[in-house]
Amino acid sequence: MSKGITDILTRHQVLLERYKTGKAKDYTFFNARLQSDLVSKANSLKVDTLNQLTKKELRGVVTTFTKVTKQYQKQITEDLTNDLRELAKEEALFEAATLKNVTKNAGIKSVAGKAFAASLAVPISANGALLESFVKGWSNHSIEQVNGLVRNGWKEGLTLNQFTQRLRGTKANNFKDGLVNLRQRQAEAVIRTSVQHVSATSRATTWEANKDIVVGYKWVSTLDQRTTEVCRGLDGRQFKLDEGGPQPPIHIGCRSTTVPVLDPKLGLDSLDEGGTRSSLKGAVPANETYYDWLKKQPKGFQEAAIGKGKTKLLNDGVLTGKQFANASLDKNFKPFTLAELKANRDVAIKGVPAISPLTGQAAINKKYPKANPKGIDTLEQFQTSKGVFTPERQLLHDQIVEDFFKDVKPVKNPIARMTGGGPASGKSSIFTQGKVKSIKNAVNIDSDEIKKYLPEYNLKNAANDATAAAFAHEESSYLSKIIMEKAARNKNNLFLDGTGDSGIDKLIKKAKKMRLGGQKLVADYVTVDTAEAVRRNVKRFEDSGRMVPNKYVRKTHAEISKILPEALERDVFDEVTLWDTNTKDLTIKVMDRKNGVTTIYDEGLWQRFLRKTGDVLPEDLE
Repeated sequence: MSKGITDILTRHQVLLERYKTGKAKDYTFFNARLQSDLVSKANSLKVDTLNQLTKKELRGVVTTFTKVTKQYQKQITEDLTNDLRELAKEEALFEAATLKNVTKNAGIKSVAGKAFAASLAVPISANGALLESFVKGWSNHSIEQVNGLVRNGWKEGLTLNQFTQRLRGTKANNFKDGLVNLRQRQAEAVIRTSVQHVSATSRATTWEANKDIVVGYKWVSTLDQRTTEVCRGLDGRQFKLDEGGPQPPIHIGCRSTTVPVLDPKLGLDSLDEGGTRSSLKGAVPANETYYDWLKKQPKGFQEAAIGKGKTKLLNDGVLTGKQFANASLDKNFKPFTLAELKANRDVAIKGVPAISPLTGQAAINKKYPKANPKGIDTLEQFQTSKGVFTPERQLLHDQIVEDFFKDVKPVKNPIARMTGGGPASGKSSIFTQGKVKSIKNAVNIDSDEIKKYLPEYNLKNAANDATAAAFAHEESSYLSKIIMEKAARNKNNLFLDGTGDSGIDKLIKKAKKMRLGGQKLVADYVTVDTAEAVRRNVKRFEDSGRMVPNKYVRKTHAEISKILPEALERDVFDEVTLWDTNTKDLTIKVMDRKNGVTTIYDEGLWQRFLRKTGDVLPEDLE
C-alpha cells in the first residue's frame, strides 16, 4: 500500500470537505427563502391565534404550506441529485488518474460512466438505505415537519408571533431553537453523508475494474475530537477487495476515507518513503498533527485548502499548530463548487494546480450571468440599470452575509472596533504583537476576506492578475457596509478592518451606523512612512500576487494623515489610538484619545505621521 497514495487521498478528502461545505451552503439559502415565504403566508392569515381557524381553514393552511415547502425541497433535491451524478463521474476519473499517476500504467480502466449507477445500487453503510430513498425520505420528512408545526400550533392556540418564533427561532437563542435551524442541521447531515457515499462508491467501483492492480483497501479516519468510536476502531484496518468490508460513510456525517492497497507484485513499496497519513489532531506517527502534515504539502495544495493568505501565515510561522488544530475542516475551510473540485484534481494528485482560466471563467459566467458585461468591476457587472443585483448574485450576497453571522450572539453592551491605516501599513501587527486584543463573539468584517467569496476575484488571483483586488473592491466594500449595519442593529460586537480614509463626513456617518445598537466605538489607526508602505506593497505582490496600485497607496496614506486629526477634533470615536510600525518587529504607541483627552506619547512620530499629507505625487492626482 502506497503512502504516496495516502497523501494524495488525504489531500483529496480536504478538498471534498470543502465541496460538502459548498453544497450545505446552497441549502442555507433555500432554507432562508422558505422561511421568508412561510412567515409571509402566516402573517397573511386573518386571525390572532391559530386555533381561531376552522378545521377546513386549517387544512387549507396545511395544503398551502405543503405546496410551498415541496417547491423548495424539489428544487434542492433535484440540484443535489444532479450534482451527485456529476460528482460520481469526477470521483471515478480522479481515482483512475491517481492510479495512473502512481503506477505509471496507461491502461487503467475508468468507470466514470457507471459510477453514479453504482452509487444508487450500493446501500449507504451508515444506515443501509439506498441513496435515492435516503434523499427522498429526508425531503418528505422536511415537508412533514413544517406541517406538524402548523397542526401543533393550531392545537396549542399559538399566536402568529409564537408560531413564527417556533419556525425561525428566538433572538435570545440566536435563532438556533427554531425549526429552520433544525432543518438546516438535518440537511447538512444528509448532504455530507450523500457526498461521502458517492465519493467512496465511485472510487471503489474503479478499484473493482482494476483488480489486476488493486487488491484491497485501507481505512483512514480523520482524527480529531469529533472522530467517532467506530471510525477510531476502523482506522488503519485493511480489507481484501474480493472479501468486501465497510465503506465510508460508516455513520451520518462520516469524514473517513479509504486508500487502495496495490498488488505487492508491482514493487511500489518504495513509494511509502516520506509519506504520511490522514490526521487532523491525531497522530500517525504519534506526534504528527494535521498542522504538521499540511506544512509538508506542496504550496499549491496548501493554497487550495486554506487560501493564499493563510498559506503564507502557515509557512511564515504566524499561525501556530494549536490555532490550526482548533480549526475544523468542514466548518472553516472555504466552500468548493463541483467545478472547482474538478479544477483542483491535479492539486490533490500532484500538489500543483492545473486551472484553465478560460474554463474557470466559463463556469463563473454560467453560474452568475452578468447584467452588464461591460461594467468596469464586479459591482457594475452584476447590477441592472436600476441598481438591482441579478437573482444569482443576490443569492451569493445572502450567503456571504449569512456566513459572517454564524455562531455570533447579540450582547447587552456591544463594542464596535475598527482599524484604520493605508495599504501595507502593518495593521495586523497590533494584534500579532499583543498591543490590541481581538473582540470575542464578534462579527469580523474584512473586505479582503469578503473578496475571497467572489469567484471573479479568485480566478484573477489564481492567475496572479494584479488587478484582482481592484476589480472586486467596490462589491466587497458594498457587502462590508451591509454586514456592518446588520451587526450594529443586532447589538453584536463587531470588528471592521478598513482604511478609514473615506473623508471626515463619511467617517462620521460610518461611526453613527456602527453605533446603531448602542456600541462603544473604539478605533486603532496604524501608520508607516509612505515610502516604506510602497516598498512593502511591491514585496507583497512579488510574494503573493496581490497588488494594490502604488498611486492608491500614496493617496490613502496622505488622506488618513489629514482625516485622523479632524476626527480627534470632532470626537468621532469613544476611544482612538495611533500606532507606528516603521521599526521592524516593533509597534509603538504614538497617540491616544480617551474620555475626551488626547495624549501624545511620541511627538516625533506624531509629526512624522502628519507630514504624510504631502506624500502624494503629481501623477497621483491625474
